[in-house]
Amino acid sequence: MRTELDAAGRALLRQLLEGGYSEALALPPPEPRPLELSYPIGGGGGGGMAVLPRYTTASQTDTATAALQLQLRWEELLPARLMTARTAEVDDRTRDTYNFVTIETDLRMPKRYLRVLHDTPRIGAVREAVQAAVAAARRGGNSNGSNGAGVEDERDVRVLLLGSCAGLMGLVALRAGARHVTCVERWLYMASLAGEALAGAGVPPDRYRVCYRRPTELRLREDVPICCNAVIATELLDDGLLSSGLLPAVRHAAAAGLITRDAVVVPAAATVWLQAAQISVPPPIKTGGLDLRAMDRFRWWPSHSLGAPMAEGAYEPLSDPQEAWHFDMLTSPDAIEARTLDLEFQASGHFNAVVYWYDVQLYGDIRLVTHQPPAPGRRRAPGLGTASSSDDSDCEEVATETAEAGKRTTSLVAAAESSGPGALMVVGPGSHGGGCPMVRSVQLQTLQAAVHWLPGPIRVQAGDVLPLTVCQNTIAMRFEVLSADYQWLVVRDPSLPPALWNTLADTHRMAKFRKAIGRAVGRLRAAGCPVVALDVGSGSGALALAAAAVGADTVVAAEVHPGLVSATRRSAAENGLGHKIVVVPGDVGELVRGQDLPYSGANLIIFDIFDAGLLGHRVLPTLECVKRRLAGAAAPSYDLGAADSTSQPPPHNAPSAERDDDDDDDDEKREGEEGPRQRQAEQRNEQQNGYAGPREVDSNSDSGNGDSSGGSSSGGSSSGGSSGLVEVIPAAALVWVVGLEVLTRRVCGEDLSAVNKYRWDDKYEAVRLQDIPYYRQLTVPVQVFNFDFTQPPDDVGVGAGLYGHSTGRTRPYPSTARVEAEVISKGTISTGRN
Repeated sequence: MRTELDAAGRALLRQLLEGGYSEALALPPPEPRPLELSYPIGGGGGGGMAVLPRYTTASQTDTATAALQLQLRWEELLPARLMTARTAEVDDRTRDTYNFVTIETDLRMPKRYLRVLHDTPRIGAVREAVQAAVAAARRGGNSNGSNGAGVEDERDVRVLLLGSCAGLMGLVALRAGARHVTCVERWLYMASLAGEALAGAGVPPDRYRVCYRRPTELRLREDVPICCNAVIATELLDDGLLSSGLLPAVRHAAAAGLITRDAVVVPAAATVWLQAAQISVPPPIKTGGLDLRAMDRFRWWPSHSLGAPMAEGAYEPLSDPQEAWHFDMLTSPDAIEARTLDLEFQASGHFNAVVYWYDVQLYGDIRLVTHQPPAPGRRRAPGLGTASSSDDSDCEEVATETAEAGKRTTSLVAAAESSGPGALMVVGPGSHGGGCPMVRSVQLQTLQAAVHWLPGPIRVQAGDVLPLTVCQNTIAMRFEVLSADYQWLVVRDPSLPPALWNTLADTHRMAKFRKAIGRAVGRLRAAGCPVVALDVGSGSGALALAAAAVGADTVVAAEVHPGLVSATRRSAAENGLGHKIVVVPGDVGELVRGQDLPYSGANLIIFDIFDAGLLGHRVLPTLECVKRRLAGAAAPSYDLGAADSTSQPPPHNAPSAERDDDDDDDDEKREGEEGPRQRQAEQRNEQQNGYAGPREVDSNSDSGNGDSSGGSSSGGSSSGGSSGLVEVIPAAALVWVVGLEVLTRRVCGEDLSAVNKYRWDDKYEAVRLQDIPYYRQLTVPVQVFNFDFTQPPDDVGVGAGLYGHSTGRTRPYPSTARVEAEVISKGTISTGRN
């Protein structure tokens, strides 16, 4: 039997080698085809976001022309069935998150409305619309602003306010003649403010009711005592128009019998406009020759709202404005809808975003427009533009176009003003065609355009036409090209900080850092030592690239965010600096000499991890840790001239003068003038802290880690210990404070001072004074701190410090200061600005 089995086995192997026993597959292998992906958003069905692979076909050998084709289905762009708020409260998957967000929003909403109360154009237009709506409801008018025919007796006006703006609009309606107002507030503290405002104004309790409830859960009699003939929902307007539940709230009021059939509705209608846009980092001509466009692969944000004011010229328009949707509040849709628009491009570029805004008809001719779009082909503002050409003829064409647009805007505004008092926003033929409304030069402060990000950039040429699918499900809008060739797919990472893009767009700030880094590298080169730079919290890697570009031998970029680590590595390779830059993922405090950076340490420390208050991101402890563990020379160098002051205090008796900070001669002159003042400030600070200044040290002394600073580095280059230099960029920082009065007293003639209790916070916040036009300066600016970041780290005990010496004392950074500020105006100091 064994012999027969061996013979059968040999025969089987022989047939297999000859191709026998081959089988045909039941189904042929699938042909390459476009991917069918869906992008569910929060609240809809499905799991997380689909992971989009990157691939190229064999024929796409040229990376410049390689593209990824995607096909999407409009039915899956937005969820058709929505989870109600009541369901989210009890569902095990969403309960904890929903309750946490509710509490946080409840606490922050009153402070958010501080800006709304001082948005004069918005408040003025809404006030005028409320007054006109009350007058029309008294006469029996409809929501379009026409008066009812045959109505002789005036009717009692009962107003339903879906959001009362801290009670302000309730007072406006009562002053206009309303008999009763019902103020519905979703947030507890906003309801409390509304009650305080109405009671403080002396309104009898039988003329108003404040209801703390969601607008879609209101019930007649229990919440709204009587059927109303006017409904005001202007406080449900946001950047995206639908996100705050405007359409469901008005539809529920009509379906639940809370308003009469002929009720006046404010706002009456809204038209949504869109424009194709390219939003990208500045080109190399704006960033000192560095190509940072690898960061565009991470440019994405889960919300349509930017969270910060949109700067003028923040995007490059590629098409004319085009109408996307028109909503009538009383006949608004109650299901998901989609339509396709032919989007014609007027300029060439990389189409990666859709900017959309709306023109809302409050009542009659009273309107608000949330954005004034630029014309396609317009060059963006300095530091934000993507056009790399500097041809003078192009600049002249742009200047001519800008002047003509300005003349058209001026004529429209003059025509509106000559027509008498009325709407704060005017509507007229814009400079782009298509009937897009144009607003006055005074812009809204609390409403702006929204941005929808595409899955990736699409290369377009002027004259191209793409079918753009627009979709809405009553609470959100989406804009997608269902079938397109994308250059790449963006990495959808919501953990990237939004401030990162503002930093990349601030080319002036980046130029200052590059200049300081260049000076530091030059000093180290002049001392005859190799330059080993450490970029603490490299972020986009712009400063690490700058250090390598100006001559640093080795640059170690430490970054904790994995996405930014990947972007920095790509940027280094694309700029031809990959042989100099080492990107280390992880916390800078965990770096190890001889492993993550040369054994001799770094003699150039670059850190740009500041916030608006300078020290909020644990700057000082991080810097001390880096200097103690990773710095590799004997003593720091002092170059206060390299420090870049982020904010010079203005004189209290005159506005600050405009100047060109990029002029080197002006910089040197300013440094020469400020030198004595800075030295005096430094001497005062040293006397307060008992420090006698920098010491000369022996270049052969040991470091705090027991390393010989005169030894060789792991890369074979000699250490910089012989120079006695450790450069720190930035070198120093001066902190100034000024006393301000920032209070809300009377708005539209009504006392709303109760809202000031919500201004206080135990932490400072980043603000721009130009966004707070109602502040008053009460004191002169006073310098309180002078931080010298180049000082040696604090000694621990009596042993030698990092820099090879022991001063016998410590020189801690100043933590408290007592100053005297001259009062220049009478008032109440409610905040201090630094």
